[in-house]
Amino acid sequence: MALLVALISVLSFAIPAIKNSLTAENSVLHVNYSFVYGGHIMMIVSNSGTKPGHIINGLISYNNGAQKNINVQVVGVAAGENYIAQGSSKEFQLFIDDDGKREIQNDLRNLNNLSEIILLVNVINFNGKRETYKYKLEKADFVKLNEAE
Repeated sequence: MALLVALISVLSFAIPAIKNSLTAENSVLHVNYSFVYGGHIMMIVSNSGTKPGHIINGLISYNNGAQKNINVQVVGVAAGENYIAQGSSKEFQLFIDDDGKREIQNDLRNLNNLSEIILLVNVINFNGKRETYKYKLEKADFVKLNEAE
């Protein structure tokens, strides 16, 4: 009986230590596209890892006879505020600058000629590894990107 109690005591300390040594010290980011409103793309970024991560920017890519790429920036984020702490979620707004909106406005004239519209969102994990999340945008969302704020 004494040996069993000793074994349980040792395991109660050893199991968490083993678990921590097998768990990577890194962020695990998940980007979820929500919707487009007033020219902004709404995103929720979650971090189920043990270290913070960052959202960087995005890109909208589509083809209207020629491949187009429009840069998307994170709205109103001061230095250091684009991070997602471990075990938390944060809402971000992405926006397109005026030049990008003009491009979209020109392409809205031939909306039916547009091929697949893709939103790419770039994040960086704590270990420095960059990841890109890819979402297909509906044409209705593409139209909303040109709306006034």
